Amino acid sequence: MNINEAFKLAGAVLCSLGGSAVIISATAKWCGDFLAKKLFANIEHKHEKEIEQYKTRLQDMSTKFNAMVEHSMEVASKQYDMEVVIYQNIWKALHDLTMCQNYIYHFENPTQADPNNYLMALNSYSIDFKKKLEDFQTQIDSAAPFYQIEVYELLCKIEKEYIDLIHIIEASIGLSGMTDENEAKVNSEILPEINDLKEELTKTIREYLFSRKEFPNLS
Repeated sequence: MNINEAFKLAGAVLCSLGGSAVIISATAKWCGDFLAKKLFANIEHKHEKEIEQYKTRLQDMSTKFNAMVEHSMEVASKQYDMEVVIYQNIWKALHDLTMCQNYIYHFENPTQADPNNYLMALNSYSIDFKKKLEDFQTQIDSAAPFYQIEVYELLCKIEKEYIDLIHIIEASIGLSGMTDENEAKVNSEILPEINDLKEELTKTIREYLFSRKEFPNLS
Protein backbone atom coordinates (compact mmCIF):
# COMPACT_ATOMS: atom_id res chain seq x y z
CA MET A 1 0.00 0.00 0.00
CA ASN A 2 1.50 3.31 -1.01
CA ILE A 3 1.16 6.59 0.78
CA ASN A 4 -1.77 7.79 -1.25
CA GLU A 5 -3.83 4.70 -0.49
CA ALA A 6 -3.09 5.08 3.24
CA PHE A 7 -4.37 8.66 3.29
CA LYS A 8 -7.51 7.61 1.48
CA LEU A 9 -8.16 4.82 4.05
CA ALA A 10 -7.59 7.17 6.96
CA GLY A 11 -9.91 9.71 5.46
CA ALA A 12 -12.60 7.12 5.00
CA VAL A 13 -12.26 6.00 8.65
CA LEU A 14 -12.44 9.59 9.93
CA CYS A 15 -15.44 10.32 7.81
CA SER A 16 -17.09 7.18 9.09
CA LEU A 17 -16.37 8.13 12.71
CA GLY A 18 -17.46 11.70 12.15
CA GLY A 19 -20.90 10.65 10.95
CA SER A 20 -21.38 8.34 13.92
CA ALA A 21 -20.45 11.12 16.31
CA VAL A 22 -23.12 13.33 14.83
CA ILE A 23 -25.68 10.57 15.16
CA ILE A 24 -24.64 9.80 18.77
CA SER A 25 -24.76 13.50 19.67
CA ALA A 26 -28.19 13.93 18.18
CA THR A 27 -29.46 10.81 19.90
CA ALA A 28 -28.07 11.96 23.25
CA LYS A 29 -29.73 15.36 22.86
CA TRP A 30 -33.09 13.75 22.06
CA CYS A 31 -32.80 11.40 25.01
CA GLY A 32 -31.87 14.29 27.28
CA ASP A 33 -34.86 16.36 26.17
CA PHE A 34 -37.18 13.40 26.57
CA LEU A 35 -35.93 12.59 30.05
CA ALA A 36 -36.07 16.25 31.07
CA LYS A 37 -39.67 16.58 29.90
CA LYS A 38 -40.55 13.34 31.66
CA LEU A 39 -38.91 14.53 34.88
CA PHE A 40 -40.63 17.93 34.74
CA ALA A 41 -43.95 16.22 34.06
CA ASN A 42 -43.49 14.00 37.11
CA ILE A 43 -42.53 16.98 39.27
CA GLU A 44 -45.47 19.00 38.00
CA HIS A 45 -47.84 16.10 38.62
CA LYS A 46 -46.47 15.65 42.13
CA HIS A 47 -46.85 19.36 42.87
CA GLU A 48 -50.39 19.36 41.51
CA LYS A 49 -51.27 16.49 43.85
CA GLU A 50 -49.69 18.32 46.78
CA ILE A 51 -51.50 21.54 45.87
CA GLU A 52 -54.81 19.68 45.71
CA GLN A 53 -54.05 18.11 49.08
CA TYR A 54 -53.30 21.55 50.52
CA LYS A 55 -56.51 22.93 49.01
CA THR A 56 -58.49 20.08 50.59
CA ARG A 57 -56.85 20.62 53.97
CA LEU A 58 -57.43 24.37 53.79
CA GLN A 59 -61.07 23.78 52.88
CA ASP A 60 -61.47 21.45 55.86
CA MET A 61 -59.76 23.98 58.15
CA SER A 62 -61.98 26.76 56.81
CA THR A 63 -65.10 24.69 57.40
CA LYS A 64 -64.04 23.88 60.96
CA PHE A 65 -63.08 27.51 61.62
CA ASN A 66 -66.43 28.78 60.35
CA ALA A 67 -68.20 26.24 62.55
CA MET A 68 -66.16 27.41 65.55
CA VAL A 69 -66.95 31.06 64.78
CA GLU A 70 -70.67 30.33 64.48
CA HIS A 71 -70.59 28.37 67.73
CA SER A 72 -68.69 31.14 69.51
CA MET A 73 -71.13 33.77 68.24
CA GLU A 74 -74.06 31.66 69.41
CA VAL A 75 -72.49 31.18 72.85
CA ALA A 76 -71.63 34.90 73.06
CA SER A 77 -75.18 35.84 72.10
CA LYS A 78 -76.66 33.54 74.76
CA GLN A 79 -74.18 34.86 77.32
CA TYR A 80 -75.12 38.44 76.44
CA ASP A 81 -78.85 37.73 76.74
CA MET A 82 -78.30 35.97 80.07
CA GLU A 83 -76.27 38.87 81.45
CA VAL A 84 -78.92 41.37 80.38
CA VAL A 85 -81.56 39.40 82.30
CA ILE A 86 -79.28 39.22 85.35
CA TYR A 87 -78.65 42.97 85.32
CA GLN A 88 -82.36 43.67 84.86
CA ASN A 89 -83.24 41.53 87.89
CA ILE A 90 -80.50 43.08 90.02
CA TRP A 91 -81.45 46.60 88.99
CA LYS A 92 -85.13 46.02 89.78
CA ALA A 93 -84.15 44.79 93.25
CA LEU A 94 -81.90 47.82 93.68
CA HIS A 95 -84.68 50.14 92.53
CA ASP A 96 -87.12 48.64 95.05
CA LEU A 97 -84.48 49.04 97.76
CA THR A 98 -83.83 52.65 96.75
CA MET A 99 -87.53 53.45 96.99
CA CYS A 100 -87.39 52.42 100.65
CA GLN A 101 -85.18 55.43 101.29
CA ASN A 102 -88.42 57.41 101.38
CA TYR A 103 -89.03 55.82 104.79
CA ILE A 104 -86.06 57.70 106.22
CA TYR A 105 -88.11 60.89 106.39
CA HIS A 106 -90.41 59.35 109.01
CA PHE A 107 -87.49 58.32 111.21
CA GLU A 108 -85.95 61.78 110.97
CA ASN A 109 -89.22 63.59 111.71
CA PRO A 110 -91.07 62.08 114.67
CA THR A 111 -94.79 62.70 114.50
CA GLN A 112 -96.89 64.23 117.25
CA ALA A 113 -99.77 61.96 116.36
CA ASP A 114 -100.70 58.68 118.03
CA PRO A 115 -97.44 57.22 119.45
CA ASN A 116 -98.57 53.64 118.96
CA ASN A 117 -99.43 54.18 115.31
CA TYR A 118 -96.10 55.95 114.81
CA LEU A 119 -94.12 53.09 116.32
CA MET A 120 -96.07 50.56 114.29
CA ALA A 121 -95.35 52.52 111.13
CA LEU A 122 -91.62 52.73 111.91
CA ASN A 123 -91.50 49.01 112.59
CA SER A 124 -93.34 48.29 109.33
CA TYR A 125 -90.95 50.52 107.38
CA SER A 126 -87.98 48.82 108.97
CA ILE A 127 -89.28 45.33 108.13
CA ASP A 128 -90.02 46.28 104.53
CA PHE A 129 -86.63 47.97 104.15
CA LYS A 130 -84.88 44.86 105.49
CA LYS A 131 -86.92 42.58 103.20
CA LYS A 132 -85.97 44.63 100.14
CA LEU A 133 -82.32 44.48 101.18
CA GLU A 134 -82.51 40.68 101.48
CA ASP A 135 -84.06 40.47 97.99
CA PHE A 136 -81.24 42.65 96.66
CA GLN A 137 -78.62 40.45 98.33
CA THR A 138 -80.20 37.35 96.84
CA GLN A 139 -80.06 38.78 93.33
CA ILE A 140 -76.41 39.75 93.78
CA ASP A 141 -75.19 36.44 95.14
CA SER A 142 -77.35 33.96 93.23
CA ALA A 143 -75.98 35.07 89.85
CA ALA A 144 -72.51 36.16 90.95
CA PRO A 145 -70.53 33.70 88.76
CA PHE A 146 -72.33 34.84 85.61
CA TYR A 147 -71.60 38.54 85.41
CA GLN A 148 -68.65 40.96 85.66
CA ILE A 149 -66.53 40.89 88.79
CA GLU A 150 -66.31 44.71 88.64
CA VAL A 151 -70.10 44.95 88.80
CA TYR A 152 -70.24 42.44 91.64
CA GLU A 153 -67.72 44.44 93.66
CA LEU A 154 -69.71 47.67 93.16
CA LEU A 155 -72.92 45.91 94.19
CA CYS A 156 -71.23 44.61 97.34
CA LYS A 157 -70.19 48.17 98.22
CA ILE A 158 -73.78 49.35 97.75
CA GLU A 159 -74.96 46.44 99.87
CA LYS A 160 -72.60 47.46 102.67
CA GLU A 161 -73.95 51.04 102.67
CA TYR A 162 -77.52 49.79 102.89
CA ILE A 163 -76.62 47.42 105.73
CA ASP A 164 -75.25 50.40 107.67
CA LEU A 165 -78.41 52.32 106.85
CA ILE A 166 -80.63 49.46 108.06
CA HIS A 167 -78.74 49.31 111.35
CA ILE A 168 -79.36 53.02 111.90
CA ILE A 169 -83.05 52.65 111.02
CA GLU A 170 -83.52 49.70 113.37
CA ALA A 171 -81.84 51.71 116.12
CA SER A 172 -84.20 54.60 115.41
CA ILE A 173 -87.45 52.80 116.09
CA GLY A 174 -88.66 54.94 118.96
CA LEU A 175 -90.77 57.95 119.73
CA SER A 176 -87.74 60.24 119.45
CA GLY A 177 -86.85 58.91 116.02
CA MET A 178 -83.33 59.16 114.60
CA THR A 179 -80.56 60.87 116.56
CA ASP A 180 -78.90 63.98 115.14
CA GLU A 181 -75.63 62.08 114.81
CA ASN A 182 -77.19 59.27 112.81
CA GLU A 183 -79.20 61.70 110.72
CA ALA A 184 -76.00 63.56 109.80
CA LYS A 185 -74.27 60.27 108.94
CA VAL A 186 -77.18 59.15 106.75
CA ASN A 187 -77.48 62.40 104.81
CA SER A 188 -73.80 63.36 104.60
CA GLU A 189 -72.13 59.97 104.17
CA ILE A 190 -74.34 56.97 103.41
CA LEU A 191 -76.83 58.36 100.89
CA PRO A 192 -74.24 60.36 98.88
CA GLU A 193 -72.00 57.27 98.73
CA ILE A 194 -74.91 55.14 97.51
CA ASN A 195 -75.68 57.67 94.78
CA ASP A 196 -72.04 57.79 93.64
CA LEU A 197 -71.82 54.00 93.57
CA LYS A 198 -75.05 53.76 91.57
CA GLU A 199 -73.72 56.21 88.99
CA GLU A 200 -70.49 54.23 88.67
CA LEU A 201 -72.47 51.00 88.47
CA THR A 202 -74.70 52.38 85.70
CA LYS A 203 -71.69 53.52 83.68
CA THR A 204 -69.86 50.20 84.12
CA ILE A 205 -72.84 48.08 83.05
CA ARG A 206 -73.69 50.26 80.05
CA GLU A 207 -70.12 50.37 78.74
CA TYR A 208 -69.77 46.62 79.14
CA LEU A 209 -73.03 45.76 77.38
CA PHE A 210 -72.32 48.20 74.54
CA SER A 211 -68.84 46.71 74.09
CA ARG A 212 -70.34 43.22 73.77
CA LYS A 213 -72.39 44.42 70.79
CA GLU A 214 -69.40 45.89 68.95
CA PHE A 215 -67.61 43.82 66.27
CA PRO A 216 -64.11 42.88 67.47
CA ASN A 217 -61.17 44.79 66.00
CA LEU A 218 -59.04 42.30 64.04
CA SER A 219 -56.35 44.76 62.94
